[in-house]
Amino acid sequence: MKKTIILKSLIIILLVISLVSPLQAQDCHCKDELSFIMQFLKENYPGYPDKVNEHTNQEYQLLTNQLTQRAEQATSHAECVLYIGRYIGFFRDQHIQFSGTLNWTSLDPEARKQIINSRETLSILHDRLEKLKKSTGVEGIWWTPDSTYQIALIENRQGFRHYAGIILHSNNPNWSPGHVKIDLVRTPDNRLDGVMYYANHQPHYVEYVIHENRLGNGWVRHGAVTQGGRTPALSSKKLSDST
Repeated sequence: MKKTIILKSLIIILLVISLVSPLQAQDCHCKDELSFIMQFLKENYPGYPDKVNEHTNQEYQLLTNQLTQRAEQATSHAECVLYIGRYIGFFRDQHIQFSGTLNWTSLDPEARKQIINSRETLSILHDRLEKLKKSTGVEGIWWTPDSTYQIALIENRQGFRHYAGIILHSNNPNWSPGHVKIDLVRTPDNRLDGVMYYANHQPHYVEYVIHENRLGNGWVRHGAVTQGGRTPALSSKKLSDST
């Protein structure tokens, strides 16, 4: 019995995206990464038989076939993170996590500079920013609750994404105005998922729902009143690689 409890409470952490610099490999080998994770979970995840059964197998096969096809065509690590995140999302188990292996503090200044300079940048006209401030949809101006970042989220279809979140303000010296902080996709069932880039520029899978002027738990719409009764104000804080 004790062994069973231990197995069921197992936390599986997958270190699969060994991104050190976006400039490194031209081929992200996404199909291989995804195949490895599929096989790893099948062999090691105690909840696999309960999640993939006669009632869910058709849905599972449809998803894995679709993701495998897309992974084969993936052109970036960020796109690969999207497909891996969607696969792991099938299991709806917070005990399954995956993350990259980049240690920002271990990089020399030149390597950090290369990563920062390789980040995609986009510009926005002032008139459009004024309109975004009044937006009530996906597009708009969004803050993190601690005011570390302010982004303009705009429709910008490029590669796998439908929306780009562009830095307008940052308290983090690794991020500058114009940097793309988020790549989002609107799914057929009208959800939003995609990739947010951590403080160290490493891609991380996210799923968002817009509710009461919040984009998921991480962003507040410009001008909205937060739980404390105030709108986000400029502030500074100690930053970590995941901020």
